[in-house]
Amino acid sequence: YNQGLVKKIEVLSIHETNTQSNVLIDFIEIKTFKDNKAPQVKLKLNFRLVGGDFKTKPALFKAGDDLEEKTKNPVYKGWVVDRVRKDPFSDEASVVFANGVQIQEGKKHGFDKKSIFREQIKRTIQSHFKKKDRLKKENIKCLSLFFIDRVSNYVDSGGIIKELFKEQYNEIYKAKYGKEPLDVQEVQGSYFAQTAKGDFTDNENSMKKNKEIFDKILKKKEELLSFEEPIEFIFSHSALGVGWDNPNVFNICTLNESESAIKKRQEIGRGLRICVDQDGKRVRDEEEVNEGEEINLLTVVANQSYYSFASAYQEELQEEFGEKIKKPKLRDANKGKNQVKLNKEKFESDDFKKLWDKINQKTVCAVHFREEEIIEKCVQALDKIKVQENLLNVELHKISKFEDEELKEDYLASTDAKVGGAYARVDLVGEIAKATDLSVKTAEEIFKRLENKRNIAKNPMVFLSEAVNKLKRIMQEEMVRVVKYEKLNDYYKLAKFKDLIETYEKTVPVENGVYDKVICESKVEENFSLDLDDQNKVRVFLKLPQWYKIKTPIGPYNPDFALVIEKKGFEETPTNSPRGENTKFYFTVETKGSKEWKDLKEDEKLKIKCAVKHFEALGLVHYLYPVDSLGTFDRKAFEKMGEKFFSR
Repeated sequence: YNQGLVKKIEVLSIHETNTQSNVLIDFIEIKTFKDNKAPQVKLKLNFRLVGGDFKTKPALFKAGDDLEEKTKNPVYKGWVVDRVRKDPFSDEASVVFANGVQIQEGKKHGFDKKSIFREQIKRTIQSHFKKKDRLKKENIKCLSLFFIDRVSNYVDSGGIIKELFKEQYNEIYKAKYGKEPLDVQEVQGSYFAQTAKGDFTDNENSMKKNKEIFDKILKKKEELLSFEEPIEFIFSHSALGVGWDNPNVFNICTLNESESAIKKRQEIGRGLRICVDQDGKRVRDEEEVNEGEEINLLTVVANQSYYSFASAYQEELQEEFGEKIKKPKLRDANKGKNQVKLNKEKFESDDFKKLWDKINQKTVCAVHFREEEIIEKCVQALDKIKVQENLLNVELHKISKFEDEELKEDYLASTDAKVGGAYARVDLVGEIAKATDLSVKTAEEIFKRLENKRNIAKNPMVFLSEAVNKLKRIMQEEMVRVVKYEKLNDYYKLAKFKDLIETYEKTVPVENGVYDKVICESKVEENFSLDLDDQNKVRVFLKLPQWYKIKTPIGPYNPDFALVIEKKGFEETPTNSPRGENTKFYFTVETKGSKEWKDLKEDEKLKIKCAVKHFEALGLVHYLYPVDSLGTFDRKAFEKMGEKFFSR
């Protein structure tokens, strides 16, 4: 996602707000206990806090509990739990209140489901038509996918989802094209398999009754992608069990009566692949495409707040891939785009033109390796790898007692025993060469010189994994160490600056910027922009656009800021100007969450090292890094330039 190899994601959230006066009850689940203790229900309710604010949160309730008393919220007056039921044969659970209302497990009370579904369907169809017209010009067919929890809401006569879709499709089609659609049913495709008991499933073996639509959606995807095939909207209760996905899904609508038990990342994954055109060729976005103007943009219409959706999605990704992953930057489509306008006065000023002249020249980087040094470093790194062989772990524990229904055990002893299994044959040299920038010949030479070859035999795949990581890092560090930059007769032209930029990112208004707002990706950038704008000495500054990139051996690098500062009394470079005249200093800046070099990630350090050499090749500006505040900027400027930077 972060490398642009899949679609970008924007989230349009449809959810009720200001529901403090509603009797909202979300029956999440029933809790049963082993010791004949009465079951309890987990309900999500609106609790009134001490200060008077409201917070929706879950809590456990048992028979006899008064919801008004527990939540301190008077809207629940008369809502007392009478009975908690769980059928021993069907496992169906429900809670009955003293006022006669009964709610089943997984259901909600007090939510205007029909209005929420109508708005979700409406927004999905609108997004579909908007994208459809644009994509058709690119020879690409647009598909939209609806996830629903209750199949009966679509397949039954008068099903709420089918009726709402027909209603909204007709209205939107007529408003957009000025005529009635020919056949609403023709544009819809759905598959809901049934088991022998009549239950709906998406198990592939149960799809026989839906074979025609099943084949079209799941087996003959190229037909579904053709303009000749009328189906544009696909309905499924999960579409996950059979691994369904399609590269041309551009909208996903989650019509869930309760929060889906299916992982968000799995649902979203059905629409993330890069799209294809009518010839089956992948259509990728240009590297410099403007935000929100991508062809490969997935719109998710969710029935919960954007914050809740994004947080849950990112938590699931971190749960799967670890805390260190970079969170994908979803876009909140509810907010719409912020408009950033060119500040013509600053853009046309001599200060900015001189600044741009100093940084607009492009460079080329060249890397010249000393192969013998590379081989020696790689051998040293691989000989240090410690691999544990495949063993049977034998442990002895003694059950000491039962406590609070849990076993308490004491560790007594452990040992290992060898496993007699056979490893698969692995071409380590070929795999290493494929995964790194090393040639097969160089990889062979590295393996020949290894002293601890027996270590590899303990577990070849573990060794391979660690070896690839170490060799990649060595190659990157070596490339950065020996890289040289040379100026090209090519420049970033002023014409690339647009009069108007639209973005979903946060913006802050400024007066001394090249644009009237600065697009900020972090709190550090926001504070730094505002502090720069507040300084009289700053003549003009710019958050460098995404298309301003420095090529490095490990990928393109985009510095953060460029600025001009005016001082008195000293000259930055020897000129014939009389002493005491105003002098201007030119900077580029990399902002980070820390001012300490040691706190940066390794990839960040390597790219910054390349940027240092790039700006040295230009020789016209001071490059400061890493900077976390205006105070840090001043200190680093002083370290680089001495007393003259602080002169007045």
